[in-house]
Amino acid sequence: MRLWEDNDVSKKRASGLLLESIASPSRATNPQYAGGESRFVKLLTSGGQHIGTLHEIVMPDGSVPHSHPKDYTLRDCRRVREPEKG
Repeated sequence: MRLWEDNDVSKKRASGLLLESIASPSRATNPQYAGGESRFVKLLTSGGQHIGTLHEIVMPDGSVPHSHPKDYTLRDCRRVREPEKG
């Protein structure tokens, strides 16, 4: 988890710098998330390199009450950043 945070993976995902591929969406089985969809999301660089996977529950209203990294490939993604302006 520390490497995930050190490389700002969540921030990069939120800003659209990483590509996402949803694998095997299914109905959430935990009653706490009734009606929600369980998703495993592969995160990729713009070049298509897999850098990590996370699990999340998405509710019908679009909220995400549960999200956490499942793996991190240990690739150095510090180079994944927004284009320089100017």
